[in-house]
Amino acid sequence: MNYQNQNKLIFNNLSNFYRAINSSPITLNYSDFFLTSRKDYVWPKLLISNNVFGKNNLRELENLSKAARENNALIVLTEKHLPTDKNILKQCDLIPVAQWKGMILELTENIENNPINCFTVEKVKTESDLKTWFKIVNNEVLKKKTLEYEVFKDCLKNKQFSFYLGREAADPVATSLTYTTETETGLYFISTDNKQRGKGFGTKMTKFAINKAFIAGQTRFVLHATKSGEKIYQKLGFIEKLKIYLFASTKTNNNGQEYDTRAGN
Repeated sequence: MNYQNQNKLIFNNLSNFYRAINSSPITLNYSDFFLTSRKDYVWPKLLISNNVFGKNNLRELENLSKAARENNALIVLTEKHLPTDKNILKQCDLIPVAQWKGMILELTENIENNPINCFTVEKVKTESDLKTWFKIVNNEVLKKKTLEYEVFKDCLKNKQFSFYLGREAADPVATSLTYTTETETGLYFISTDNKQRGKGFGTKMTKFAINKAFIAGQTRFVLHATKSGEKIYQKLGFIEKLKIYLFASTKTNNNGQEYDTRAGN
């Protein structure tokens, strides 16, 4: 698969993940981007644009900035989408607040996943286990005020989503989530209880989720890494393909700081 198609897979999985997680999305009157937000919940709240602003289309960027202000949302753009003149972003009152690295892994066989003493991973099948999964994610990945259990409860019924819960002995300590399309599997919400970090649980959760999808027929895996997770994924064979930027409008409340940008891995 060539570089351009790999980039497309990475960005499309992110875009489709947020679309799928929205059972009742807010509709905007623009054709070049969409708002990933449910009317009844704070998260997810991103504006994802498929438009390329290389020709410095000021009007379209102004529309994007306006939508961000009106909906108190962050904007997701890749390197390809950015205008060649970065001053255009300032003119549109847009400031960068976070960066994820889009990474891909292509497999021909399972990843070796050696056992960790007293650590087990299971697929979440019940709402009781989902609440346990949610508690870890809510504490470790996103600010508590931005995440709602009902969002994930809806996804538990969707076959494209698989939730995994890791336990040390009987204690739940780690999570992961996969979102699968016909062409690739995306990894999300890989997290470990803060008191249990440094034991390899996050790596174990990642490998387990990948191998489960591989057994089901998937060979391409994508994720959107934060700076803290980048080296871990490189050791597993993931290769960086593109940078993904999150922008906020300077006229948004708190300059976008009320949003947690750690939704990457």
